[in-house]
Amino acid sequence: TPHSLSRARNQRISLERILEFLEQATTEPLPETLRKAIEQGYQGGDAVRLERCWVLRVPDPVLLEQEEVRSLIQERLGPQVALIRETERERLLLYLLESGVLPEIEESIDR
Repeated sequence: TPHSLSRARNQRISLERILEFLEQATTEPLPETLRKAIEQGYQGGDAVRLERCWVLRVPDPVLLEQEEVRSLIQERLGPQVALIRETERERLLLYLLESGVLPEIEESIDR
């Protein structure tokens, strides 16, 4: 990970040693694309981040403006769509139910 590569750099472990270790561990040469990604990560380039979250779609954007909901929003994607932190899911569901809103929950990731 970018964090692991940063830690290795801070511990003065050379990039060459990291690449050598990975090739020994896999018993074959690293694919060029992986080698390039490791080199960029080692140099401290911008990291891409993949996070788990929930997409909240509402028919009325006023719901997203309510303080209780706003505090749970990680990022607003549009007037009627926001990302909710996965850790805040239960709080959001509880608030919606207490507000008389019965949400449709889609948990499947394959479409």
